[in-house]
Amino acid sequence: MMAHDQRPLAEADEIPTGLVWEEGEPAEAGEAPRPDDTEARGEAQEAPRGAEGEAVQGTVVPAPEAGEAATPKRPLLDDINARLRARLESWHTYALLAWSRRWQTAEAYIQDPDLYEEIAEEANAEIYRRRAAVAKKLDRAKIRRDEAQVKLLSEELAMLERRRVSAMKIDALTLRARGGRLARQSALPVCVAVGPVVALFAGGMWWPLLAYPVAWAWLAVQGHAIAVAEGATEVTEVQEKTRVLAPPQGGASFASPGAPQGAAAAAVVGASEAENTILSRLTDWSKAASGRGLAGVTPASPTIDALGIRVVLTTTGRLTPEALDKKLGAIRAALAVPKGVRTDLSPGDVGDQAVLRIRTRTPERDMTWRPDRQGIGLDIDTGRPVALPKGRMLIAGTSGAGKSVLLRVLMAEALCAREPTAVVYLDGKGEESALWKGKVRIANTPREILSVLCELGAESDARSQIMQEQGVATWTPTAERPRIVVVVDEGAEIVAMDDPDDDLDLIKRLRPLASMGRSRGIDLKWATQKPAIGEGIPSQLAGVMQDRIALRTAGRKENNLVLGSDWSSHELELGGFALASVPGRGPGQAPIQVWDLSDDSTVLGLPDAEPWRHLPRGGAPEAPPEADGEAPRGAGGVPPVLRAALTLSEGARGVTGAEIAAGCGMDLVDMQEELRAAGVLGGRFVNADGNQVRGYRRDALEQAASRYEE
Repeated sequence: MMAHDQRPLAEADEIPTGLVWEEGEPAEAGEAPRPDDTEARGEAQEAPRGAEGEAVQGTVVPAPEAGEAATPKRPLLDDINARLRARLESWHTYALLAWSRRWQTAEAYIQDPDLYEEIAEEANAEIYRRRAAVAKKLDRAKIRRDEAQVKLLSEELAMLERRRVSAMKIDALTLRARGGRLARQSALPVCVAVGPVVALFAGGMWWPLLAYPVAWAWLAVQGHAIAVAEGATEVTEVQEKTRVLAPPQGGASFASPGAPQGAAAAAVVGASEAENTILSRLTDWSKAASGRGLAGVTPASPTIDALGIRVVLTTTGRLTPEALDKKLGAIRAALAVPKGVRTDLSPGDVGDQAVLRIRTRTPERDMTWRPDRQGIGLDIDTGRPVALPKGRMLIAGTSGAGKSVLLRVLMAEALCAREPTAVVYLDGKGEESALWKGKVRIANTPREILSVLCELGAESDARSQIMQEQGVATWTPTAERPRIVVVVDEGAEIVAMDDPDDDLDLIKRLRPLASMGRSRGIDLKWATQKPAIGEGIPSQLAGVMQDRIALRTAGRKENNLVLGSDWSSHELELGGFALASVPGRGPGQAPIQVWDLSDDSTVLGLPDAEPWRHLPRGGAPEAPPEADGEAPRGAGGVPPVLRAALTLSEGARGVTGAEIAAGCGMDLVDMQEELRAAGVLGGRFVNADGNQVRGYRRDALEQAASRYEE
């Protein structure tokens, strides 16, 4: 049937209401007419007339029912359904994005390349702890003069010093750790996927199936948050076209973002692949920044110099350069800046401008340390020396990060300082101390370290008294009482040596130096490789160590312990680079490239200096005790403190330190130092009540006195 239109017929045409005249060709001969074609209500219908009175060919058909006609509600429902379907598809895409990112993070966590090194460090740390424990027992056996125990423990200590962790054991421990990580990361997804089905078939419970939509909704919300954080509020599939800039014309600047896009494309000569990608996106800025919340930002022509790409960004509307700093992540995403490349924004020459620096290049510099060098190294962006403030400081860095070289620089800087400065080096490992003999005060063994800490405590008290007498709040170093830089190399070793039950209360003596030493000209530098193992940073010291330096750390956990979550020292790729949390430097600043003082001959060539010793008020420096613990002979008779101890312990097995200090009218620490200088070490004895107490045994006092009488 030919095309036709329908029109309702009025009652004037004498056609009953409820019928419609349909124009068209009449039915062919032999074709069965439709019931309503020629009659309605049992009556034949006359064809209507046209404008000129001619009959219009057609048939009468029933009018459409009211329910079949298009209503205003149907388009509204269709629109709602379409919007709901689009929204569900969008949130489903968000859920897929969140699941993809979660799996990528889990996979990177399981395959962490630093895990092998962490396992190796932990295994070596366990050997160090066992070695320190055996060394403690050996010291106690020597004090008791138990020759059999001394021999046995010496052999055990020698065996532990020769022991090394095998590569096979580290591989096995690493495999076990990766398996544990895989199990922990897979536990929740497997429970969500399998648990409801098991509950349905095993217990007939249908409600656990609600875990599926709940998990989907949770992933969708997480995916939306990820998209917003990355600067995209809609998840769409974008086909990027690879474009490169035309070669620069007469200089190091490149085509502006408004340049025609139909020009022939060519790579920028001398630029890396990453730089060409960034430059091409700057050229096509409107497309790269679309949907990232960067409307109102216009980049000028970029330039490349020795530090990388520099471009001036102009802001319009309500967007300001200060607010632009919060959108730095969106700018990095728009320009496809690689993860390891730093970016920073600084104020421009005009109020509505900001300068974007993309640090794609690092200039070659001579980093060899020399006496005329300033600070600990250079800011890798500005090339200027970075000097650290004086005072207490925490230093951390994993194996191979350059911590030992940094300590060398700090000690060499102190020795070459114009201000009178002395260095005390507490080296629990004893590996570096040979290079510094004749230049600094060195202590390696637990007893040597304890002796030095006692002297430092006495020096701190003496300076406090002098400051009170002079009415000053800050110590001014002099030749007689210089600034003292106390360097603790590998704090974990000092913590392992600490044993208050054996009079080795090292941490207790270090704490007042950390809290009060700064104003008294005593600067404590605590260095450790393992801030997260045991008490690599003792709680007594961590609270007062506000100035901190971190070289490359083992992971995020160590970084957060040392610097905080705003920093990323674990992402430093090379050794010899450090981040400093000190006044004037924050998380957004460039790393510091530390001066290179790895050459032992340079250390040996430093000027010799008289090692520091405590100077009692009005007297000469105290002589150190003999290496074997004996007092110097021919010293003019038995020292007064030793005579007082003998008198107080007469008829008893020993005497406490408090009783000796009270009998002599001395400070307890000063009394302990003088007895130690006389060759008497503390121990335990049984008092008159039959209880074991700490103090000085009678036989040890008599033995020390007999050496003066010979």
